[in-house]
Amino acid sequence: MSVKHIIIEGLPATGKSEVSNFLKIYFPDNFYYFPELTTEIVRKHKLNILVDRNKLTDAFAEEICVRQNDIENKKKEFESKGVKNAVIFEESHIGVHWSYSKHLNDEYFLNKYPQIKDKLVFPDFFIRLLIPFELSCKRQIARNTPDVEVSAEIIKQMYEYLLEWHKSNHNKKVYIIDADKSPDKVLRKVMKTLDLKYDR
Repeated sequence: MSVKHIIIEGLPATGKSEVSNFLKIYFPDNFYYFPELTTEIVRKHKLNILVDRNKLTDAFAEEICVRQNDIENKKKEFESKGVKNAVIFEESHIGVHWSYSKHLNDEYFLNKYPQIKDKLVFPDFFIRLLIPFELSCKRQIARNTPDVEVSAEIIKQMYEYLLEWHKSNHNKKVYIIDADKSPDKVLRKVMKTLDLKYDR
């Protein structure tokens, strides 16, 4: 029996939430989903992700402790129940937020980052859904979520910073999945990576 903590990442509108919602419905006994923390904070406090940076950082520093405790408690719950092949699935992570902050030269967050990082529990591995930058922009427009929408220019620079963050902050495996495919192919690849099999 094991409990895996996995983080899924990717450009905006790669299908992270959609994949996560599918899995939590079809694997209710051994799958638990934590939504993207930054998006939760933005909507909870009615912030603009590009403008209200200091408020976002302060809220993030507080909420990250709650998120880490929730993850640890969920692990213990799965373990106490003896659930086989349990997966704790978290959407996005501090590295993505760090990447945006680097692009925006958000010194307030970058100065606080070492303190925030000390509170982190890194996952067993990462899954990255990868699509072209232009497709990310098209999908953002289609899903109609202007409160978290970002431009192609920001996306490109953010992605370079994200690669830098992974290289300098951990040695965990990053599984890359081509998400410019049909939904069923993307889902099958994610399920295979997580070793999830529907056997009812």
